[in-house]
Amino acid sequence: MKIMLCWSGSRGKAVASALHDWLPSVIQSIEPWMSDEDIEMGSRWEPELDKQLSDANFGILCLTPESVNALYIHYEAGALSKIINESHVCPYLLGLEPTDII
Repeated sequence: MKIMLCWSGSRGKAVASALHDWLPSVIQSIEPWMSDEDIEMGSRWEPELDKQLSDANFGILCLTPESVNALYIHYEAGALSKIINESHVCPYLLGLEPTDII
């Protein structure tokens, strides 16, 4: 199962990177995908990101106080929830309370 790791800012990136490394050691069938890790340097990142978002049906949003209002976090959350009955989006909160994202 492919899992998109969505992030913005340095703290969100650190959390996403740690999850990218850790998740496959816990559940071997998971294929985490993170833009900073899985897009080749020098590649056109936007078409690759859009392709991965359209193929994925599960995502983890690494949210921090600095990134909670970042446009790309909202874009990626919307793209991941494209098929309401088949998509899953899970917020991973760092320095936030659940009421901060309502």
